[in-house]
Amino acid sequence: MILLFIFFTSLFLIGLSLLVYSYLIYPVILFVKADDSPTFLPQIPMDGMPSVSFIILAADGVENIDETIKNTLKLNYPSDKMEIIVAPYGQDKSIDDAVKLFEKQGVRLVRPPRALGRTLTANFAVRQATGDILVFSDADGVFGPDAVQVLVKSLFRPFVGLASGRVMYDYAESGPAKKIMHIYRKLMHAQQTKESAFGTLTLASNAIHAIRRSDYHPVEKEISPGLALPFSVACEGKRSVYEPKAICLKKGAYDFHTDFDIQEQNAISSVAFTGLFLRNIKKVKLDDFVFSVVSGRIIRWLSPYILLIMLISTLFMSIFSTFFMILFILSMVVILSGLVLSVLRSFGKTVRGTELFLFSGTVFSAYLTGFYRYFTEKKTSHPDE
Repeated sequence: MILLFIFFTSLFLIGLSLLVYSYLIYPVILFVKADDSPTFLPQIPMDGMPSVSFIILAADGVENIDETIKNTLKLNYPSDKMEIIVAPYGQDKSIDDAVKLFEKQGVRLVRPPRALGRTLTANFAVRQATGDILVFSDADGVFGPDAVQVLVKSLFRPFVGLASGRVMYDYAESGPAKKIMHIYRKLMHAQQTKESAFGTLTLASNAIHAIRRSDYHPVEKEISPGLALPFSVACEGKRSVYEPKAICLKKGAYDFHTDFDIQEQNAISSVAFTGLFLRNIKKVKLDDFVFSVVSGRIIRWLSPYILLIMLISTLFMSIFSTFFMILFILSMVVILSGLVLSVLRSFGKTVRGTELFLFSGTVFSAYLTGFYRYFTEKKTSHPDE
């Protein structure tokens, strides 16, 4: 019995240490070690700019794609050096009709023979692209006028393999959820800024990033390009950088149900990427990339399971310790409260001030089910599909 107590106590302390390290100590390391000296982009005349393939990945049901295309056509970049490609990754043919209205302005529709999903469609679109630089965008995002210029100039530095921009959201009608997203985006901006200054990004924004066509490698179906591409350039000894002056504005209403599906896909992507990373860790030529992936990504992705292990450990130790009994009771109160609030949410009722709690519960449960789905469902993907 004593050995079991020591075992569960060790599990609890290890789990607590991992969470404290990833969520507290690692950010402190970034803020202390990051080089905050200003970075200067090279001054390049317009006629010296390389050719760009601007790839807009469009999901089914996307609204106002014509607004996105019009915005892209007005970007401050030589029109004779930028081709615009719209690549739908679902089955919505109304997107095709919208794109055809811009064919005379050089906008190309690139639709795979069947719905492949976002990642494989990106692979497909790249094979059709002709530009030296690939810039990726979502169909519901609009770029700042100089965003492409900033991304391209960033890639002129020989040590940079990928440049990611800043995503900003307009949730004007989403109510209290707007506060959650505002806080979350500010935290992401701070971490990406410091991570980039520390050494290299480990996660690029899917909505706005650029990479040389020669550095692009096909991405596996389950893995988000925002994870896979920084990894692939790190294997070449190049860094991924964050350029906050390259802005993409996305519009839409926040929905907890929709967010569950998104977070579940994120979980599948994270566990698939972890496997890829561990299999190829010796190929990575940047030590700070390995450090940041393990510290700021993998441990956080495992947080739901770490918390479950800590809860089980607390249950066992509560038999012997009043402190752990109180801790277990408090944990159960939190869990039950979350279940009650989730049920109320399903009926369209949200208790004021609990949005952040619900958001955390959504992420927690989505990652649990996402990990389960990845290991139980048959995977039939291939990067060149």
